[in-house]
This record gives sequence, C-alpha cells and structure tokens, in this order.
Amino acid sequence: ANHNDELETDDSDLPARIHFDMPDLAWMKDAALRNIVTIDFEEMLACLDARAPKAALLLAGSACEAMLLEVLERNTVITKTRFGRKADAFPERASLEQLVDAALAERLMTAASSDFAPEMRKYRDVIHPHRLRRGDIKVNLATARLLANAAVVLAGDLAEAAVDGRLAAFEVK
Repeated sequence: ANHNDELETDDSDLPARIHFDMPDLAWMKDAALRNIVTIDFEEMLACLDARAPKAALLLAGSACEAMLLEVLERNTVITKTRFGRKADAFPERASLEQLVDAALAERLMTAASSDFAPEMRKYRDVIHPHRLRRGDIKVNLATARLLANAAVVLAGDLAEAAVDGRLAAFEVK
C-alpha cells in the first residue's frame, strides 16, 4: 500500500506521469534563486511521478516563494511598504502569503496566477502537521498536480511581466 494512503483520495484514475515544459526562467536575474527554482521544478516532477503529493506540494510552494522573492527583492523599498508593520520581515521571514499579496498589489501577477494565489498560500502550509490533522488541507495527487501547474503559470506570468515592462517599471518605482 502507498505510504500516503491516509492523505490521498483515490487517484488511481490519474495518469502515472505529469508532463509540462520546464518554464523559461531567463527573466530571473538572481542566478542562485534561478538554480533553486530549477531544482524545485525538477524535484517536484520527480515527486509527482513517484506519487508523493505532499513533497510535490512543498516544492511547488518553494518554487513560487523563490520566484516571488526574486522579483520583489528588485525594489525592497516598495515591497516593504506592502508588509506594513511587518516590513522588517522582508525578505528573511516573509511568508508565501505576504509575497503573493505584495506581487498582486504591484500587478506582477496576472489574473491566471492570482486565481491560484489562495491555494498557493494554503498548500504551502502542508509542512505543518497540525494543519493536516485539522483536516482543512487535503493532500492528494490531483491537488499536487494543480499546484504544480499553478507554479508553472506563475513562472509564465512573471516572465511576461519581464517582457511587457511591468517588472522593469516596478524596479524603478
């Protein structure tokens, strides 16, 4: 039996592999973060293939967090204004929720990825056992695939923001 049986719904009808093109991360200026995101995407796919949804969800959240951190660090003055009284939390203690909110406020994410934003924020918390025990987060392969695709959509949105000038405008705002 799968060791994740207690976390999963019946995913037996889902194909064994998920396929998507690795997103183009050339827009990421920070080589270290770009490398982290690349590894996160590669390992996320491996976890999906291994039917390890919790690990895949964590990696999808990590990739999203790193991509958002990379763009928001380009203008820390403006980004910190989005954190209010918790401005000192950026970047070291910034949560995925705070990063998503700041990117949405600065219009660096499009409607496509902003629709996934609440789920990104919620499922990043699967690392906390008490959230799983309460049952308000369901970990299964279908959800992991959805959030993996959301991470790909976010990468595309941020690449588009780099191309259409939104990211450059944010940098000098």
